[in-house]
Amino acid sequence: MALTKVQAEGVNLADTFAFTGTVTGAGTRVLLRDITISSATASVEFIHGSNGVILDTTYSRYELNAEKVVPVTNNAHIELFMSSNSGSSYYGDSAYNLMVSRRYTNGSESLNDTAYYNDFIATNRQNTSSDAGRGGTNATVIITAMGSTNRTVAYSNFWAFGGGSYYIHTISLGAYEDNTTAMNAIKWAFASGNIASGRFKLYGVK
Repeated sequence: MALTKVQAEGVNLADTFAFTGTVTGAGTRVLLRDITISSATASVEFIHGSNGVILDTTYSRYELNAEKVVPVTNNAHIELFMSSNSGSSYYGDSAYNLMVSRRYTNGSESLNDTAYYNDFIATNRQNTSSDAGRGGTNATVIITAMGSTNRTVAYSNFWAFGGGSYYIHTISLGAYEDNTTAMNAIKWAFASGNIASGRFKLYGVK
């Protein structure tokens, strides 16, 4: 079949199209689940095999997005945990190695610091305001080796307009150190109190 080339300005994609063939070059980032919280909820979980979620070696890495997440308890930190038993329990104390680098400013002074934790695989380390008007905390987390017995690693970016009129940016690198156990569930939760509102997405990336 002869190849027909069409200039981009000659194509209007505002209509609905039915494709019967295979479309390539459209990217490999697949939305697996999208959860919106609008009332007090203890945690948000993504569990392999539940509600269409895949958390195994199907994808080379997974991406979590958290948007405008607001705590019920003022100035709470949000944390991310891993499970190997489909969410029946989540690893906590001393299960991880996590380095957190934080930069923050209130306009008159700018500071930065670094800290170590072992109780979770990611955290914003930010005092997140319970006032939704401040925009909550936001995050992108990239996780590798889910569903395999390789070390599960999470690289995270968090940003927020936090307590005390500070703009805060946190970068963290964490790992679940036992490379003999496959992780198959992820949980977001605040260190204290419930999640008041926010949107949480899980993507698979090939």
